[in-house]
Amino acid sequence: MGKNNLKPKGLLCTYAAGVLYERYCELKGAEAAEICREFEIIVRASAKLKPTGGSLCFPTKEREYYLLEFSYQAMLHELKDFVIYHELAHFFLDVGGVPIPKNSSLEYWEQEAWCDNFAFAMLLFRFGHSLVGDANYEKFFRSGEELVGADKRDGDIGIRLLVYCEVAELVYSSGELPPLFRLAQEFLKK
Repeated sequence: MGKNNLKPKGLLCTYAAGVLYERYCELKGAEAAEICREFEIIVRASAKLKPTGGSLCFPTKEREYYLLEFSYQAMLHELKDFVIYHELAHFFLDVGGVPIPKNSSLEYWEQEAWCDNFAFAMLLFRFGHSLVGDANYEKFFRSGEELVGADKRDGDIGIRLLVYCEVAELVYSSGELPPLFRLAQEFLKK
């Protein structure tokens, strides 16, 4: 389906959810860095980004490759992976023909939610928990679309991680906080 066939908006959202679900089914369980290598995306740390931030730079005339950046302050392996999975979702949407919205538009925040949900699904699958399937993928990928603004989004990510951990009963007997709980804390810091 080409970009011109994605109107009205509801069809675009359904199509985007399908693109992300297809990639999730294909790649679930894979490490974020491994996926970047497979798709020849260059990954590097950046001093310009906040700890939970990331950026996907599209190819230009001078640079013929995608460049994915995460914050050098992202000390947790799970945080780096969450950010990379999120940016990979933007990549998959782009190559799948989903238009890239303008920053801070309503459509921009909707796409941010879609990409967060892809990151949730990919990361939790690595911990042995599947959040999404054939019956719920559109609803799953579209959850959180109504959240506008980075502060609301980061808090929502932290809270949703805690809920997913509780639902999935991710408990460690060592007494140490499980990695996903530590990741939730990173998003809840303010």
